[in-house]
Amino acid sequence: MREQITKMLAELNEDFEAYEGTDMLKDHILDSFTVMELIADIEDVYKIEIDADDVVAKNFETVDSILDLVKKYTGNSI
Repeated sequence: MREQITKMLAELNEDFEAYEGTDMLKDHILDSFTVMELIADIEDVYKIEIDADDVVAKNFETVDSILDLVKKYTGNSI
């Protein structure tokens, strides 16, 4: 799952591959538009629907926080 998420992030922003920070939103790796694109990609790949209540900054700061969000919806089964 981590590999798929990192691939999605790299496709949305080529700067992601060299990114070593701890907050992709503050560091402008992700913005509101790319977050929405990422959510659409995640929903398509994992056949889930992310609730609007979970579209908050803390869920998109790091790869780990995104993974935690996806695991919440997949039941950690993927």
